[in-house]
Amino acid sequence: MKSHLLWTATAILLIFTVGACASKRQFQEPTPEMREKMRAEMQKTINARDTNQDGLLTCEDIALNREILFKTVDENETLTLDIEEYYNLHWHDKLYIFLQLKDDDLNRDGVVTLEEFQERPDPFFFSADKDQDCILSPQELKAGMRSMMAEERSRPRGGQRPGGGNRRRADTE
Repeated sequence: MKSHLLWTATAILLIFTVGACASKRQFQEPTPEMREKMRAEMQKTINARDTNQDGLLTCEDIALNREILFKTVDENETLTLDIEEYYNLHWHDKLYIFLQLKDDDLNRDGVVTLEEFQERPDPFFFSADKDQDCILSPQELKAGMRSMMAEERSRPRGGQRPGGGNRRRADTE
């Protein structure tokens, strides 16, 4: 089963995070080797999800990949996902670690149909598609990944609060 765009973007983000953590210095520009590795990963991401092989990711490509994901976890082939099947989504797409069945169960009947599942837009795809033309070009994918990495670098690390410093608990003073 092909993993989703978000999974690959997360893997690339992890590569940068590990590299930045391995160094005591602030984030450094990627080496030419790292840039080539990123370019190859982006192309691999596009190729894996580009159902019509036109070199671009489109809304249609994303919809087809989501349908394949849905049918992969629909073990009883009822075209609905119960709570157990829905839980298994996160093994195929890490986005679903943060979502619950109720997030996709639009009519609140306790199961998610394929139609309900298709209603949720892919957050990475639609945030990266800056011109909103339903086509994610390699340039938009690259910019989207950079944006994700910049957002990740700006988050507080090591238990620090956004205002700085570590907060001490009152019962330890």
